[in-house]
Amino acid sequence: ATPETQDSFEAEFDQFGDSYSKPLITTCLKEIFERIPSESFRAITADEILLIEQNYLERPPWGLFRMCVVYIDLYSVIGEKSTRIENSQLEIVEKMMKYYGAVISQKLGKEVTHVIIDKCDTRRLSHLRTQVKDLLRDNPFKAVPI
Repeated sequence: ATPETQDSFEAEFDQFGDSYSKPLITTCLKEIFERIPSESFRAITADEILLIEQNYLERPPWGLFRMCVVYIDLYSVIGEKSTRIENSQLEIVEKMMKYYGAVISQKLGKEVTHVIIDKCDTRRLSHLRTQVKDLLRDNPFKAVPI
């Protein structure tokens, strides 16, 4: 191809053959994706997802809790992964929060914006309150009984 043809092609297509201006059918898009080396794929962060949603989508429901970092009271010893309470109704809440964009924290920390507890199991509530007293001064979050 002549340099002019090459320049024209580069102006209309990306390095994998995707046109910037022409609609694609599914099979063509699949072929383009197959040309992209797997090494170039990377997971995007919650912040990057939020930025995409804010810039290109009108308040998608799946991003409802995108700005939330949630501690769910799923452990008999607060923050100890090995003490996870099996068959808790909060397991469903955990899945829903993830689906709607929340980041689930397994430990209480300054990044936590919400704490979710089981209203039928408040045995750890006073201990939770004690643990978060200092955190509340610096970073208030909301305890939500479910």
